[in-house]
Amino acid sequence: MRLITAPRRKRKMHYQWLGTFLRREFGWHSAAHGSVPGRSPFTAAARHLGSRNLLGRDVKDCFPSVKADRFYLEMLALGFQPDVASLLTKLLLPDGYLPQGSPASNAALDLFFYRVDCDIQFELAEIAARYTRFTDGLDASFRRASSAGTVGALIERNLTRLGLTINSRKLEKCGWQPVGTERVMSGVCVNSPSGTQLPTVTIKKITTECEGLVRGARSVAAHTLVGLARRRRRLQGWLNQSSQADFSPVREWQRHVRSADHLILTRLAFAKVVSNREWYTKGRDFDQAADLAAAWRHRRSGPTLLAPSGEICCSA
Repeated sequence: MRLITAPRRKRKMHYQWLGTFLRREFGWHSAAHGSVPGRSPFTAAARHLGSRNLLGRDVKDCFPSVKADRFYLEMLALGFQPDVASLLTKLLLPDGYLPQGSPASNAALDLFFYRVDCDIQFELAEIAARYTRFTDGLDASFRRASSAGTVGALIERNLTRLGLTINSRKLEKCGWQPVGTERVMSGVCVNSPSGTQLPTVTIKKITTECEGLVRGARSVAAHTLVGLARRRRRLQGWLNQSSQADFSPVREWQRHVRSADHLILTRLAFAKVVSNREWYTKGRDFDQAADLAAAWRHRRSGPTLLAPSGEICCSA
């Protein structure tokens, strides 16, 4: 479970402007790939394709662990004047720590890690190791297995300098991935030098979800429509991300999803319920699946048209 501290609607736009300003004026380090325009876990993984050894370190509770005093000192070290560093600290860390969920937090985290990224990349270059960071996950790839201890100690030493600790659970799971294993970083498999792939566990999980969606669509009813819409939205997010991989069965998954959509829309048409939006969409002010389910339950003898506002309009 993660503590999400998102700003209210009135202030959210201001933080979006602030995050855009920080990106435009101060940029980011070349090793940073998290929430950076034009970069993703797949661009980070592409830097490590075909590497014989992969070592990763994940920061424990990264955002809440970034305290105001440490952030202020890092801003001074980057060259900000004391008044500007103090203002940035108060704006970006209003409660004394970096909030997770603010539109400006990822840009602030990249500023906080900037000097550490420079130091780690410079030191790892001396042993021909590559380094990337995806938000709070730091990864390095290298040829010689004997370098694993040196690389791990170097990354941990720099994180300790920032007052951060290592996530021990992830350290045991994927701290060091030698040759002969399925090497995964940020949810992307980097075993093949030809391109990025999805891990076996992810492929099985998405395939199971697609098959479950089709089974549910075959017997869809008014009381199951909302649950199927939730699964459909979750699958859409996974498919959008999976399509960035160089090799993945995303076309087969899309075929399953289209089949499920066709089954559900056919059943809605048979029930004489017509929608002006995609049946599974949900916004801040509407839930299309819930409105469709309500129209399905209260349909009359004539066709039922669901207006964009959610009102049920029945013909005579």
